[in-house]
Amino acid sequence: NLTYFLKALVPVAEKAGVRLCVHPNDPPPKMSRGNGQVLNTLKDWKRLIETVDSPSNGLTFDSGVTRELGEDPVAVARYFASRDRMNDCHFRNVKLTKPNEKYTEVWNDEGDDNLLAVMKELIKNNYKRLVMPEHPRTMENDKGQKNGGYTGWVYNVGYARAMMQVALMELRGSKG
Repeated sequence: NLTYFLKALVPVAEKAGVRLCVHPNDPPPKMSRGNGQVLNTLKDWKRLIETVDSPSNGLTFDSGVTRELGEDPVAVARYFASRDRMNDCHFRNVKLTKPNEKYTEVWNDEGDDNLLAVMKELIKNNYKRLVMPEHPRTMENDKGQKNGGYTGWVYNVGYARAMMQVALMELRGSKG
């Protein structure tokens, strides 16, 4: 079904100048709520972009889900960004206990991912689309707020911007 869908839709997206992206299964187990998952391994992600070879056929790279799979987010970011198939980026961190099964979402500076190295890969590969710092943590002053609360969002956006600034300085040289 996915192949049929992509072969029909990607040419239309190309003509319209649209870049499609699909978010890999999150969480990534083979079965979720009784349904088989088609994007729960890195091999599946690669198969997706190879099915119809076009920049209009890409995925949402999620650094957290990548780690949840037991994969290295830096290497995976490099793979998809270097092929211009990363059409959206979710920038978050987790602590992994057991791939595909047990992880904890954490503040971006507390997890197993090297988010500075991920950001460097985005910059090295001239990635220019959305970097969304998602899944904010909640603090006491956020009680009653929806979507993690304002403090978590401010922190995540600030952290992502800081990683971008440091990566740019390190890769392109400091102008200070």
